[in-house]
Amino acid sequence: MTRAISQSAPIWLLMMLTAACGSPSAPSPASTTAASAPESAVLPPQPGTPAAAAGSGGFEFLGSDPGPGAETSVRGIGGGLILTDLTVRLAVHSSQSLPDAKVEFELFDASGRQCAFGFVDRPVGPGHVYPVSNAFWVWETDDCGNFPVSTTTLKATLLTLRDTGSGGLLQRTEYATTTFPVGYTIRRYPPPPGGPETAPSISDLSWSAGIPTGGDAPLPGDPFTVQCTGREADGAPVTVTIAVTWPGRAPQHFSHPFPAGASSSPTGAVYRIGVVTPNVPDTRARFDCLVRNDRGQQATQVFQIK
Repeated sequence: MTRAISQSAPIWLLMMLTAACGSPSAPSPASTTAASAPESAVLPPQPGTPAAAAGSGGFEFLGSDPGPGAETSVRGIGGGLILTDLTVRLAVHSSQSLPDAKVEFELFDASGRQCAFGFVDRPVGPGHVYPVSNAFWVWETDDCGNFPVSTTTLKATLLTLRDTGSGGLLQRTEYATTTFPVGYTIRRYPPPPGGPETAPSISDLSWSAGIPTGGDAPLPGDPFTVQCTGREADGAPVTVTIAVTWPGRAPQHFSHPFPAGASSSPTGAVYRIGVVTPNVPDTRARFDCLVRNDRGQQATQVFQIK
């Protein structure tokens, strides 16, 4: 199977495109397919266990940490979500020499939706079995954003991405695909640690403009974001409220509830809103953040654009 991909795309976008193209349907458990492709340059000798069975290629499931049936959680990064607390270990073999081979890992739910994917470089040569593992997954929030999510299938694909020499496109060629029935429950936040009840706090209240302003107040029409991070050591549920007040105008209020575990997670309960600067004479807005837990305890913080 081949597919053309723009070579000029950032690697993050490239990963997204190579995973999303073709709209993968729900794979059937424990199935293996192989696609023929021309052999590339001979791979230099490498250590590896001799392949137990002849064939064009495939994978074996060696295990995972945590194991199938366990629970883990994603974390936020750059406005998206990643999964780094799940390591999957496989063995791969191929009848072809592929010094530029990669392995794509994908997790699907019971409806066939792709919930997470990752890529690992894994050169392979004929006649040997090579270990390969992945511990960095990009989470598909649009398709699997309602947590907790139960994944049912792991799909592994041996592929190459090669320059076509025409218009900066990369050609994706798939050589082998194997699926495994696995079950992981993925939560948005780790469970709360419990312990003594504590009061909430605010670790960050800041704003950032989409258009650089050199530290000055934004201009009318400028978009910007306001972010407030609430924390609580016992992981109690909290609600974060941000008030944006322009001089001479009534405040605008934005609120978001966070479940137990968010406030004690590594990132905290991060609430980010987008705002467009109104057409007012004075754009030095004031931001108020209020973090309240389910026991009524609260923390407040104020930031004023100078």
